[in-house]
Amino acid sequence: MLTVIALLCCLFLVRFVTPLAVEIAIGVAGAGILGYLGYLYRKKLMVTKQ
Repeated sequence: MLTVIALLCCLFLVRFVTPLAVEIAIGVAGAGILGYLGYLYRKKLMVTKQ
């Protein structure tokens, strides 16, 4: 009985935590890319101003 409960808990975690982890990873990667693009854009603006 305990193994069945443990298996159900694992399935529950995989079902709900994995998509959430994927969304968090995509969000972090997206924020990193946007931050980097913003940094490049500001750097480009500074170069053109001088």
